[in-house]
Amino acid sequence: MRTSILLFLLASLFAGKAYTKVANEGNIIIHGYQLDRTGLWQTPLVKSSLADAKKINGVLSLNGDISGFEYQLKYASKTAKSTLQTLFYIVDIDDNLSLQVGKFIENWQLGYNANPLNLTDPYHPSDNNDDLNEKLGINAVAIRYINNDISVDLYAGDDDRARDAVRGYGYKSQGMRLGYTLNDDTDISIIAQKKQGVKVGFGAGFRYIANNNSKIYASFFSRKGTALARLNPTTGIINTDRTDDDKRYTRSMLGWHWTGDNNFNVIIELSNDERGMDQSAWEKFNNPALGAAGLALVRPEGLRQYYRFFRLGKIMAQHEVSLSRRLSADNSALNILKWRYDLTQNLQLNTSFSQTSGAPNSEYKTYFPAQTSASIVLRYTTFF
Repeated sequence: MRTSILLFLLASLFAGKAYTKVANEGNIIIHGYQLDRTGLWQTPLVKSSLADAKKINGVLSLNGDISGFEYQLKYASKTAKSTLQTLFYIVDIDDNLSLQVGKFIENWQLGYNANPLNLTDPYHPSDNNDDLNEKLGINAVAIRYINNDISVDLYAGDDDRARDAVRGYGYKSQGMRLGYTLNDDTDISIIAQKKQGVKVGFGAGFRYIANNNSKIYASFFSRKGTALARLNPTTGIINTDRTDDDKRYTRSMLGWHWTGDNNFNVIIELSNDERGMDQSAWEKFNNPALGAAGLALVRPEGLRQYYRFFRLGKIMAQHEVSLSRRLSADNSALNILKWRYDLTQNLQLNTSFSQTSGAPNSEYKTYFPAQTSASIVLRYTTFF
Protein backbone atom coordinates (compact mmCIF):
# COMPACT_ATOMS: atom_id res chain seq x y z
CA MET A 1 0.00 0.00 0.00
CA ARG A 2 2.68 2.52 1.01
CA THR A 3 4.87 1.56 -1.95
CA SER A 4 2.04 2.06 -4.44
CA ILE A 5 1.22 5.46 -2.95
CA LEU A 6 4.84 6.59 -3.19
CA LEU A 7 5.02 5.41 -6.81
CA PHE A 8 1.87 7.39 -7.54
CA LEU A 9 3.45 10.52 -6.08
CA LEU A 10 6.64 10.07 -8.09
CA ALA A 11 4.64 9.49 -11.26
CA SER A 12 2.67 12.64 -10.59
CA LEU A 13 5.85 14.62 -10.06
CA PHE A 14 7.19 13.71 -13.49
CA ALA A 15 3.92 13.59 -15.40
CA GLY A 16 4.57 17.12 -16.58
CA LYS A 17 1.03 18.33 -16.04
CA ALA A 18 0.18 18.96 -12.43
CA TYR A 19 -2.55 21.55 -12.09
CA THR A 20 -1.07 23.00 -8.91
CA LYS A 21 2.32 23.14 -7.26
CA VAL A 22 4.00 19.84 -6.46
CA ALA A 23 5.12 21.23 -3.10
CA ASN A 24 3.37 24.12 -1.39
CA GLU A 25 5.40 24.06 1.83
CA GLY A 26 8.60 22.48 3.07
CA ASN A 27 9.89 22.14 6.64
CA ILE A 28 13.36 21.32 7.90
CA ILE A 29 13.20 20.44 11.60
CA ILE A 30 16.16 19.84 13.90
CA HIS A 31 15.05 18.30 17.19
CA GLY A 32 17.11 17.50 20.26
CA TYR A 33 16.02 16.40 23.70
CA GLN A 34 17.30 14.98 26.96
CA LEU A 35 15.32 12.89 29.44
CA ASP A 36 16.00 12.15 33.08
CA ARG A 37 13.99 9.13 34.27
CA THR A 38 13.91 7.84 37.83
CA GLY A 39 12.24 5.10 39.84
CA LEU A 40 10.80 2.08 38.04
CA TRP A 41 11.87 3.49 34.67
CA GLN A 42 15.48 2.72 35.57
CA THR A 43 14.74 -1.03 35.83
CA PRO A 44 17.20 -2.61 33.33
CA LEU A 45 14.55 -4.60 31.45
CA VAL A 46 12.33 -1.53 31.05
CA LYS A 47 15.13 0.91 30.35
CA SER A 48 16.44 -1.19 27.47
CA SER A 49 13.07 -0.95 25.70
CA LEU A 50 12.83 2.86 25.88
CA ALA A 51 14.05 5.45 23.43
CA ASP A 52 17.46 6.99 23.96
CA ALA A 53 17.64 9.46 26.81
CA LYS A 54 19.44 11.89 24.49
CA LYS A 55 18.50 12.36 20.88
CA ILE A 56 19.13 14.60 17.89
CA ASN A 57 16.94 14.08 14.87
CA GLY A 58 16.54 15.84 11.56
CA VAL A 59 13.15 15.86 9.84
CA LEU A 60 12.31 16.97 6.32
CA SER A 61 8.64 17.32 5.46
CA LEU A 62 6.82 18.41 2.31
CA ASN A 63 3.18 19.39 1.86
CA GLY A 64 1.70 19.55 -1.59
CA ASP A 65 -1.34 19.50 -3.85
CA ILE A 66 -0.94 17.51 -7.08
CA SER A 67 -3.91 17.77 -9.40
CA GLY A 68 -6.29 17.79 -6.44
CA PHE A 69 -4.43 15.16 -4.40
CA GLU A 70 -3.15 16.65 -1.14
CA TYR A 71 -0.23 14.97 0.62
CA GLN A 72 2.26 15.28 3.46
CA LEU A 73 5.53 13.38 3.29
CA LYS A 74 8.15 13.18 6.07
CA TYR A 75 11.70 11.85 6.22
CA ALA A 76 13.47 11.35 9.60
CA SER A 77 17.27 11.09 9.70
CA LYS A 78 17.33 9.15 12.99
CA THR A 79 15.50 6.18 11.50
CA ALA A 80 16.28 6.90 7.82
CA LYS A 81 12.58 6.29 7.26
CA SER A 82 10.12 8.03 4.96
CA THR A 83 6.51 8.29 6.14
CA LEU A 84 3.54 9.27 4.03
CA GLN A 85 1.49 10.98 6.71
CA THR A 86 -1.47 12.04 4.58
CA LEU A 87 -2.62 11.50 1.01
CA PHE A 88 -6.24 12.19 0.12
CA TYR A 89 -8.54 13.49 -2.59
CA ILE A 90 -11.69 15.57 -2.14
CA VAL A 91 -14.49 15.39 -4.71
CA ASP A 92 -17.01 18.22 -4.64
CA ILE A 93 -20.25 16.55 -5.72
CA ASP A 94 -22.19 19.82 -5.51
CA ASP A 95 -22.10 23.05 -3.49
CA ASN A 96 -23.18 21.24 -0.32
CA LEU A 97 -21.87 17.68 -0.68
CA SER A 98 -18.30 16.39 -0.88
CA LEU A 99 -16.43 13.07 -0.66
CA GLN A 100 -12.97 12.67 0.88
CA VAL A 101 -10.95 9.49 0.25
CA GLY A 102 -7.44 8.47 1.27
CA LYS A 103 -5.22 8.73 4.32
CA PHE A 104 -6.14 11.72 6.47
CA ILE A 105 -6.88 13.00 9.98
CA GLU A 106 -10.49 13.30 11.10
CA ASN A 107 -10.70 15.77 13.94
CA TRP A 108 -13.96 15.97 15.93
CA GLN A 109 -12.39 16.96 19.20
CA LEU A 110 -12.98 19.87 21.53
CA GLY A 111 -10.37 20.85 24.08
CA TYR A 112 -6.68 21.55 24.42
CA ASN A 113 -5.72 18.77 26.84
CA ALA A 114 -8.80 16.58 27.34
CA ASN A 115 -10.58 15.40 24.19
CA PRO A 116 -13.57 13.10 24.79
CA LEU A 117 -14.57 13.37 21.12
CA ASN A 118 -11.10 12.41 19.90
CA LEU A 119 -12.55 9.26 18.34
CA THR A 120 -10.91 8.89 14.96
CA ASP A 121 -7.60 10.66 15.49
CA PRO A 122 -5.54 8.58 17.95
CA TYR A 123 -2.23 10.04 16.79
CA HIS A 124 -3.04 13.62 17.65
CA PRO A 125 -0.75 14.81 20.46
CA SER A 126 -2.67 15.15 23.68
CA ASP A 127 -1.58 18.77 24.23
CA ASN A 128 -2.66 19.94 20.75
CA ASN A 129 0.91 20.80 19.75
CA ASP A 130 2.72 19.25 16.84
CA ASP A 131 6.16 20.85 16.81
CA LEU A 132 7.68 17.72 15.29
CA ASN A 133 5.15 17.22 12.51
CA GLU A 134 4.00 13.89 13.97
CA LYS A 135 0.36 13.83 12.90
CA LEU A 136 -0.42 10.62 11.05
CA GLY A 137 -3.53 9.98 9.00
CA ILE A 138 -5.68 6.86 8.83
CA ASN A 139 -7.00 5.14 5.69
CA ALA A 140 -10.57 6.39 5.53
CA VAL A 141 -13.50 7.74 3.55
CA ALA A 142 -15.73 10.61 4.64
CA ILE A 143 -18.90 12.12 3.21
CA ARG A 144 -19.56 15.72 4.21
CA TYR A 145 -22.76 17.75 3.83
CA ILE A 146 -23.04 21.44 4.71
CA ASN A 147 -26.19 23.52 4.33
CA ASN A 148 -26.30 26.89 6.07
CA ASP A 149 -26.22 26.15 9.82
CA ILE A 150 -26.29 22.34 9.55
CA SER A 151 -23.41 19.98 8.77
CA VAL A 152 -23.28 16.18 8.62
CA ASP A 153 -20.12 14.03 8.49
CA LEU A 154 -20.15 10.27 7.85
CA TYR A 155 -16.82 8.54 8.43
CA ALA A 156 -15.34 5.04 8.07
CA GLY A 157 -11.67 4.39 8.84
CA ASP A 158 -9.28 1.45 9.00
CA ASP A 159 -6.23 2.04 11.17
CA ASP A 160 -3.75 -0.46 9.73
CA ARG A 161 -1.12 -0.05 12.44
CA ALA A 162 -0.35 -2.94 14.76
CA ARG A 163 -3.05 -3.39 17.39
CA ASP A 164 -2.28 -1.51 20.61
CA ALA A 165 -4.95 -1.91 23.28
CA VAL A 166 -3.19 0.53 25.62
CA ARG A 167 -3.14 3.54 23.29
CA GLY A 168 -6.12 2.58 21.13
CA TYR A 169 -4.31 1.99 17.82
CA GLY A 170 -5.13 -0.56 15.14
CA TYR A 171 -8.95 -0.55 15.16
CA LYS A 172 -11.51 -0.02 12.44
CA SER A 173 -14.14 2.58 13.25
CA GLN A 174 -17.25 4.20 11.81
CA GLY A 175 -18.82 7.42 12.97
CA MET A 176 -21.33 10.17 12.32
CA ARG A 177 -21.28 13.80 13.43
CA LEU A 178 -24.20 16.22 13.25
CA GLY A 179 -23.24 19.86 13.71
CA TYR A 180 -25.60 22.77 14.22
CA THR A 181 -24.82 26.46 14.58
CA LEU A 182 -27.44 27.98 16.87
CA ASN A 183 -26.20 31.55 16.37
CA ASP A 184 -22.97 33.49 15.93
CA ASP A 185 -21.94 32.59 19.48
CA THR A 186 -22.99 28.94 19.94
CA ASP A 187 -22.51 25.67 18.07
CA ILE A 188 -23.21 22.08 19.08
CA SER A 189 -22.19 18.63 17.84
CA ILE A 190 -23.85 15.24 18.30
CA ILE A 191 -21.74 12.16 17.62
CA ALA A 192 -22.24 8.41 17.26
CA GLN A 193 -19.29 6.07 16.81
CA LYS A 194 -18.69 2.32 16.47
CA LYS A 195 -15.23 0.98 17.20
CA GLN A 196 -14.09 -2.52 16.33
CA GLY A 197 -14.80 -4.91 19.19
CA VAL A 198 -17.06 -2.62 21.22
CA LYS A 199 -20.61 -1.29 21.06
CA VAL A 200 -21.86 1.95 19.56
CA GLY A 201 -21.24 5.01 21.71
CA PHE A 202 -22.81 8.45 21.71
CA GLY A 203 -21.51 11.88 22.64
CA ALA A 204 -22.04 15.60 22.28
CA GLY A 205 -20.12 18.84 22.51
CA PHE A 206 -20.80 22.54 22.53
CA ARG A 207 -18.87 25.78 22.27
CA TYR A 208 -20.17 29.14 23.48
CA ILE A 209 -18.45 32.46 22.87
CA ALA A 210 -19.34 34.41 25.99
CA ASN A 211 -17.79 37.71 24.82
CA ASN A 212 -14.87 39.01 22.79
CA ASN A 213 -12.41 37.64 25.35
CA SER A 214 -13.71 34.27 26.54
CA LYS A 215 -15.38 31.06 25.42
CA ILE A 216 -16.79 28.05 27.27
CA TYR A 217 -16.73 24.56 25.79
CA ALA A 218 -17.65 21.07 26.93
CA SER A 219 -18.02 17.55 25.57
CA PHE A 220 -18.75 13.99 26.65
CA PHE A 221 -18.80 10.52 25.14
CA SER A 222 -20.23 7.31 26.59
CA ARG A 223 -20.62 3.66 25.64
CA LYS A 224 -20.87 0.20 27.18
CA GLY A 225 -17.50 -1.51 27.18
CA THR A 226 -14.10 -0.22 26.07
CA ALA A 227 -11.30 -1.60 23.92
CA LEU A 228 -8.63 -0.04 26.13
CA ALA A 229 -6.69 -2.50 28.25
CA ARG A 230 -6.44 -2.70 32.00
CA LEU A 231 -4.00 -4.43 34.30
CA ASN A 232 -5.07 -7.09 36.77
CA PRO A 233 -3.48 -5.89 40.05
CA THR A 234 -3.37 -9.44 41.41
CA THR A 235 -1.66 -11.20 38.50
CA GLY A 236 0.11 -8.25 36.87
CA ILE A 237 -1.28 -9.35 33.49
CA ILE A 238 -2.70 -6.87 30.97
CA ASN A 239 -6.01 -7.99 29.52
CA THR A 240 -8.83 -6.47 27.46
CA ASP A 241 -11.87 -8.12 29.01
CA ARG A 242 -13.71 -4.79 29.28
CA THR A 243 -15.04 -4.93 25.72
CA ASP A 244 -18.24 -6.74 26.69
CA ASP A 245 -18.48 -6.26 30.45
CA ASP A 246 -21.74 -4.29 29.98
CA LYS A 247 -20.43 -1.41 32.09
CA ARG A 248 -20.92 2.11 30.76
CA TYR A 249 -17.71 4.15 30.47
CA THR A 250 -18.16 7.91 30.15
CA ARG A 251 -15.53 10.55 29.55
CA SER A 252 -16.27 14.25 29.83
CA MET A 253 -14.60 17.65 29.82
CA LEU A 254 -15.48 21.25 30.72
CA GLY A 255 -13.22 24.09 29.65
CA TRP A 256 -12.84 27.86 29.72
CA HIS A 257 -10.52 29.92 27.50
CA TRP A 258 -9.91 33.61 28.16
CA THR A 259 -7.79 35.93 26.00
CA GLY A 260 -6.97 39.45 27.15
CA ASP A 261 -6.54 42.50 24.95
CA ASN A 262 -2.79 42.34 25.68
CA ASN A 263 -2.48 38.79 24.24
CA PHE A 264 -2.42 37.18 27.66
CA ASN A 265 -4.50 33.98 27.73
CA VAL A 266 -5.74 31.50 30.32
CA ILE A 267 -7.08 27.97 29.77
CA ILE A 268 -8.74 25.86 32.47
CA GLU A 269 -10.09 22.34 31.85
CA LEU A 270 -11.63 19.74 34.14
CA SER A 271 -11.90 16.20 32.82
CA ASN A 272 -13.09 12.78 33.92
CA ASP A 273 -12.58 9.43 32.17
CA GLU A 274 -14.19 6.34 33.69
CA ARG A 275 -11.92 4.06 31.67
CA GLY A 276 -9.18 5.06 34.12
CA MET A 277 -8.71 3.88 37.70
CA ASP A 278 -10.88 5.03 40.57
CA GLN A 279 -9.36 5.30 44.05
CA SER A 280 -10.03 1.64 44.92
CA ALA A 281 -8.44 0.33 41.72
CA TRP A 282 -5.52 2.73 42.13
CA GLU A 283 -4.73 1.47 45.62
CA LYS A 284 -4.56 -2.10 44.31
CA PHE A 285 -2.54 -1.09 41.25
CA ASN A 286 -0.08 1.17 43.05
CA ASN A 287 1.49 -1.75 44.87
CA PRO A 288 5.30 -2.01 45.20
CA ALA A 289 5.02 -5.78 44.72
CA LEU A 290 4.01 -5.22 41.08
CA GLY A 291 7.33 -3.56 40.36
CA ALA A 292 7.68 -2.49 36.74
CA ALA A 293 4.70 -4.56 35.54
CA GLY A 294 2.36 -1.58 35.56
CA LEU A 295 4.53 0.53 33.26
CA ALA A 296 3.18 -1.27 30.20
CA LEU A 297 -0.21 0.29 30.89
CA VAL A 298 0.91 3.93 30.91
CA ARG A 299 -0.88 6.13 28.37
CA PRO A 300 -0.38 9.85 27.63
CA GLU A 301 -3.96 10.42 28.82
CA GLY A 302 -3.02 9.11 32.26
CA LEU A 303 -3.92 6.22 34.55
CA ARG A 304 -6.52 7.89 36.76
CA GLN A 305 -10.02 9.21 36.08
CA TYR A 306 -9.96 12.83 37.20
CA TYR A 307 -7.60 15.56 35.98
CA ARG A 308 -7.33 19.34 36.11
CA PHE A 309 -5.45 21.35 33.49
CA PHE A 310 -4.25 24.97 33.71
CA ARG A 311 -2.35 26.95 31.11
CA LEU A 312 -1.09 30.55 31.15
CA GLY A 313 0.26 32.06 27.96
CA LYS A 314 1.52 35.38 26.67
CA ILE A 315 2.31 36.52 23.10
CA MET A 316 4.85 39.32 22.77
CA ALA A 317 5.76 40.31 19.21
CA GLN A 318 8.00 37.45 17.99
CA HIS A 319 7.81 35.58 21.32
CA GLU A 320 5.24 33.29 22.94
CA VAL A 321 5.66 31.88 26.44
CA SER A 322 3.35 29.38 28.15
CA LEU A 323 3.26 27.50 31.43
CA SER A 324 0.91 24.52 31.80
CA ARG A 325 0.15 22.20 34.70
CA ARG A 326 -1.79 18.91 34.51
CA LEU A 327 -2.89 17.69 37.94
CA SER A 328 -3.86 14.09 38.68
CA ALA A 329 -6.41 12.97 41.28
CA ASP A 330 -3.52 12.46 43.75
CA ASN A 331 -2.27 16.04 43.15
CA SER A 332 0.86 14.92 41.36
CA ALA A 333 1.42 16.98 38.23
CA LEU A 334 3.13 17.34 34.88
CA ASN A 335 4.47 20.90 34.54
CA ILE A 336 5.59 22.24 31.15
CA LEU A 337 7.27 25.55 30.31
CA LYS A 338 7.44 26.48 26.60
CA TRP A 339 9.00 29.34 24.69
CA ARG A 340 8.60 30.05 20.98
CA TYR A 341 10.72 32.62 19.17
CA ASP A 342 10.17 33.62 15.55
CA LEU A 343 13.74 34.40 14.50
CA THR A 344 12.66 35.37 10.97
CA GLN A 345 9.57 34.95 8.86
CA ASN A 346 10.76 31.45 7.97
CA LEU A 347 12.81 30.36 10.99
CA GLN A 348 11.27 29.43 14.35
CA LEU A 349 12.81 28.23 17.61
CA ASN A 350 10.72 26.16 20.07
CA THR A 351 12.07 25.16 23.47
CA SER A 352 10.35 23.32 26.30
CA PHE A 353 11.17 22.07 29.77
CA SER A 354 8.92 19.67 31.67
CA GLN A 355 9.12 18.27 35.16
CA THR A 356 6.84 16.12 37.28
CA SER A 357 5.95 16.88 40.88
CA GLY A 358 4.22 15.00 43.67
CA ALA A 359 4.76 12.30 46.29
CA PRO A 360 7.29 9.53 45.48
CA ASN A 361 4.54 6.93 44.85
CA SER A 362 2.16 9.29 43.01
CA GLU A 363 1.06 8.83 39.41
CA TYR A 364 3.36 11.31 37.69
CA LYS A 365 6.39 10.68 39.89
CA THR A 366 6.16 6.90 39.53
CA TYR A 367 4.45 6.10 36.24
CA PHE A 368 5.30 8.98 33.92
CA PRO A 369 8.33 8.04 31.78
CA ALA A 370 10.02 11.46 31.46
CA GLN A 371 10.23 12.88 34.98
CA THR A 372 12.41 15.70 33.63
CA SER A 373 12.65 16.55 29.95
CA ALA A 374 14.30 19.35 27.97
CA SER A 375 13.65 19.81 24.27
CA ILE A 376 14.68 22.21 21.52
CA VAL A 377 13.17 22.34 18.04
CA LEU A 378 14.50 24.52 15.21
CA ARG A 379 12.08 24.74 12.30
CA TYR A 380 12.72 26.31 8.91
CA THR A 381 9.70 26.70 6.66
CA THR A 382 9.74 27.71 3.02
CA PHE A 383 6.72 28.32 0.79
CA PHE A 384 6.97 27.40 -2.87
